[in-house]
Amino acid sequence: MNFKDFSKKVSKPYVHFDFPLGKKEKRGFFKLVKKPSYVVKHRFFPFIKFEINFQKHPTKDKKVNKKVRPIAVVSHHDAGIYGYYATLLNEKYNAYTMERGIDQVAVAYRTGNGHRGVSNVTVAHEVFDFIDGIDSGWVMKGDFKGFFDNLDHQLIDKNLMSVLGELPGVQNLAWRKVVGHLKKFQAVKKETLKKRMKLANYPESTKKGESKALFDSIEELGRFLSNNK
Repeated sequence: MNFKDFSKKVSKPYVHFDFPLGKKEKRGFFKLVKKPSYVVKHRFFPFIKFEINFQKHPTKDKKVNKKVRPIAVVSHHDAGIYGYYATLLNEKYNAYTMERGIDQVAVAYRTGNGHRGVSNVTVAHEVFDFIDGIDSGWVMKGDFKGFFDNLDHQLIDKNLMSVLGELPGVQNLAWRKVVGHLKKFQAVKKETLKKRMKLANYPESTKKGESKALFDSIEELGRFLSNNK
């Protein structure tokens, strides 16, 4: 992951437990994230959960489908670590698919679609072109309801290690720390958080320059959490 992409990850203006990272802080944190020994000791924050309502495209009978999508937002520092490790994993996975001859098959969630450097839109276009070019065939379409919510965690660990291969001790610990926190999915509802903060006489957000956060410091957040378990 280059610094430009990392910078975008950690400086988005949404409000979370911590502040978006400033120019100087981003450089220093980028160096830390590259050190597995730091990641092993990093304290991950809970996700903040909320729901968004939106309308799907009208059906043939012009009926508008309303849908609710759950959203979970990570803290700015955590976003930097997740982004960096996601990039490492994607590179490993691209090599893994090529070694096993499935790089043309597994196309989802691959940055730049792996070694080919094309987008998912291009891949979809290739599929349609292939269908148009054959005389007959079957197209299978399917979906898993709640797929990510119901993944077998032991299977995740097994397949992750298969893709990553053998890793030195501290690197192995860092990967397990990052993935372990994702699997725990420690989260707090946004509305619940707001109510607790109001009861404890905390403002909805605090400012540092143009940036906003829920708390002024990690110490203040720690005090709040210890009193509102």
